[in-house]
Amino acid sequence: QGQLLDTWAKAVQSPVASGVRATGPLGQAVKDFLHGVWLGHSLHPALTDVPIGAWTAGVLFDLVVFEEGADASFALGSLAAVPTALAGTVDWLEITDEPRRIGFVHAVLNVAGLCLIVLSLGARARGRRGLGVVLSTTGYSLSALSAWFGGELVYVLGTGVRRKASGPASAK
Repeated sequence: QGQLLDTWAKAVQSPVASGVRATGPLGQAVKDFLHGVWLGHSLHPALTDVPIGAWTAGVLFDLVVFEEGADASFALGSLAAVPTALAGTVDWLEITDEPRRIGFVHAVLNVAGLCLIVLSLGARARGRRGLGVVLSTTGYSLSALSAWFGGELVYVLGTGVRRKASGPASAK
């Protein structure tokens, strides 16, 4: 299972990394921006709050039948998911082994979740509200599961975490 995931992850990671390298200095500058070099830490975790928060609001709005609020929340979250995914992708290009495999699953679940939510928006726009709610709830569930995998990457495996202290802790 791990070996198959690693094969698939490498099959995606390698050409994406080659594509970024082929864009030269401009591609590297975009990668550095999305990686959060200018911020001093990864940009991806900060960006995830917008799609997750908007989609959570969308699910809650569906529960209380506030249709316009739900539709707007799912649309906002879907738009915010694009830069979030790009930032996550450039972070993922730097990792190997188990983190690469888990990051691949994280990405696949997020892409599937986003696709279902976008399909939900289409169904809602065509007046098929019930189908839209089912699609967005399923997409949200996949994205929530994906967020758990993202947590595994950071909190269990320490992916992207810098562990350097500048000195002893203050006794204050």
